[in-house]
Amino acid sequence: MGVIAFIALAVLPVTAAIRRRRGGLDASGPIDQEWSRLLSDLTDLGIALPSGGTIRENADAILIGRRLPSDASEALATLASLVEHERYSRPQSSHNDLGAAGNSAARARDLADVVRRAVRGVTRWSRGAVPGRPGAVHRA
Repeated sequence: MGVIAFIALAVLPVTAAIRRRRGGLDASGPIDQEWSRLLSDLTDLGIALPSGGTIRENADAILIGRRLPSDASEALATLASLVEHERYSRPQSSHNDLGAAGNSAARARDLADVVRRAVRGVTRWSRGAVPGRPGAVHRA
């Protein structure tokens, strides 16, 4: 009986990690989830992100080769800082901090929306500005 319990305890962390990777368990907070959605959306728009990149590497990859409006660049930097803070800061436990976390999650959504709109605008503009490129707009 003790051997079975030992094996079960040894296997649980491995199965939890597999489920987390597959989306069954979510260890990330709401800001990190918004960051993941933003990265997924931008990947869908054709922006290449480094495989296994850090938060800052991904933010840099989003900016490279794009002339985003200053508000979008600032939103991206702020969102990256919020994600880093959520991932790496000491957990908070007071009720005031929980309210601040909810405000931060809403702010993260707003910041991600600013970046999404800007990248979509830049992506549409660049596609329309290069004749012969798929999706380009040709006017006579």
